[in-house]
Amino acid sequence: MTLLLFILCYLVGGVLPALYVGRAKGIDIRSQGSGNPGARNAGRMLGEKAFVLVLVLDAAKGALPVLVGKSLGFSPAVVLLLLFAVMLGHCFPILHHFRGGKGAASLLGGIIAFQPLLAVPIILAAVVLYAFIREKTKVSVLAMTVIIPMIAILHGWLAGGIALCLIALLLVTHRSYLL
Repeated sequence: MTLLLFILCYLVGGVLPALYVGRAKGIDIRSQGSGNPGARNAGRMLGEKAFVLVLVLDAAKGALPVLVGKSLGFSPAVVLLLLFAVMLGHCFPILHHFRGGKGAASLLGGIIAFQPLLAVPIILAAVVLYAFIREKTKVSVLAMTVIIPMIAILHGWLAGGIALCLIALLLVTHRSYLL
């Protein structure tokens, strides 16, 4: 059952709201701006309302498997694996030739659904990092790394290891911003 749910979460992750919002306005978001089918590019190409809509939908997409996994009584590690499946589907969707988004909004939505208080250290880390780095994308990605030790402390080494995989995927998809 868990494997089937993992596959289903991957497929859900492959639903890219930015593509549908763009299509509703007659635009293929992957051929505009950065070409990334995510909230930031949707906002640049389609406006603030599109940014907010795509951000909320991508975050909800990350929250959904977490809430389902928690309601089914899965361990924190399995719940985080379901979130990882959604992120894989979002970043490398099979139905879109493995050309997806970067996964930040889906991860943030999933982490808030997993444990809402984890947002506090992420925000604090972002404030501190922004004082030194001053690049929003780099700051937001690096601030997310604080969840690794927090999850390991609160939920054990296995959940912490999966959190490490989540952050590794985020770092890989944002590598051009970090170098």
